[in-house]
Amino acid sequence: MPLENPYATAESSEEHNPLSAASVTLAQTARQIFLAWERQRPVYNGVVATVVCTMSLLDLHRTVASVRFWVSVIIGGVFANICYLAAPLLETYATWLGYRGSLLRTVLFILGTLLTLVLAMAVVAAHMLPGMD
Repeated sequence: MPLENPYATAESSEEHNPLSAASVTLAQTARQIFLAWERQRPVYNGVVATVVCTMSLLDLHRTVASVRFWVSVIIGGVFANICYLAAPLLETYATWLGYRGSLLRTVLFILGTLLTLVLAMAVVAAHMLPGMD
């Protein structure tokens, strides 16, 4: 016969368990949200890569031929993909707070992609300026 804690209240053994049904549900929800965002990541990277490549074709000497440009592209790409994680985090948090709409994912994707494009275009444009070689 197992020994029970004589100081425990009746509800304490179930309610304060960190692996209760509520936390498993949140974990499952977060997993679904993150997987949905990972399916969108190639689209995000494709759009950003297309814009960067198109802009870099405008001045091949200062962009494609420059080692500094490629270092900026690689660092920027890694940074952009790390920042991409903010969107599924925000969506998971909103879902946890009770939001159950599909519009949030679309809005976050569009706004995040536009912000990334503005930053990427600024980096490429900076490499096109004289003296940035």
